Amino acid sequence: MQCVYLTYSVQVDKCRFSTQTPIESNNAKFTSDLSQLLTKQNPDGNFLFSPVSLEILFAMVMSGTGGNTNQQIWKHIFNGQDSDRFYVYYYVESLIKASRDYTTENSTLKYATILAIEEKFAVKDIFKKRIGHFPNAEFLQENFDLNGYRTARRINDIVAQTTENKITNLISDDSLNDGTAMVLVNALYLKANFKESFTSTYYGQFYDSDDEAYNIEFLDGSFKNLSYHESADLSMIKLPFQEENFSLYVAMQNEYDASIDLGDVVHRTLAKQIAFKVKHVNVSYVQNSFNRLDIN
Repeated sequence: MQCVYLTYSVQVDKCRFSTQTPIESNNAKFTSDLSQLLTKQNPDGNFLFSPVSLEILFAMVMSGTGGNTNQQIWKHIFNGQDSDRFYVYYYVESLIKASRDYTTENSTLKYATILAIEEKFAVKDIFKKRIGHFPNAEFLQENFDLNGYRTARRINDIVAQTTENKITNLISDDSLNDGTAMVLVNALYLKANFKESFTSTYYGQFYDSDDEAYNIEFLDGSFKNLSYHESADLSMIKLPFQEENFSLYVAMQNEYDASIDLGDVVHRTLAKQIAFKVKHVNVSYVQNSFNRLDIN
């Protein structure tokens, strides 16, 4: 199993999107719990998820709930304790601010957040107003049994527009019905160039989790002065983008049948507990999967 994740820091209204103590453990715990659950459900497969996207969605839901629902989100998503209340609220606020579109000369980052609710459920006006505080957020309420197709198409239009048509037809017309209570969608689009480009391509064999081989085009690069970390259990690199606020971290287990605690890796990275050195690194890349790291 390999761990690939993007981290970024964006200056928005004098509030940086960052994770500070004790929030480092909040985000990492949620990441770890979810990755472990997905691994149990599909132990031999790969999966992709965005903890921050899920946190943005649940932050929006939490803003309009009370009682048990609010407490469940507070506890299980944000790992909130009474003593952490200020920090968690600060973190939620930073999520809201950071989900604004971010565009520079070298990068584009766009979000869309959608909350669709079956019309038979009463929604308070104050909740609708709070959703309006979330940038690029849209609230939809419809009779899913009669007009679910209309909501599905609206969701698909928003996602396609946000992702520059990289994601189309996310959900089918018949996916929403009288058994659907709520739909939460967060779309994220990033366009950015690596600071140092991959230099060549070649065709080779790529093996999936069932050990089936495919002839795939690989990107290959030799990077000088690349930040790397190597320990007994994992190897890790940091690929910077031209936009200095973005970096792509890639972690791979050193043994084929070993596993990585994704939450622990994220936590230690954010807490600056992983010591990076600078070295010459060869990287082989294919279809969002880093096939090889050679640290020379």
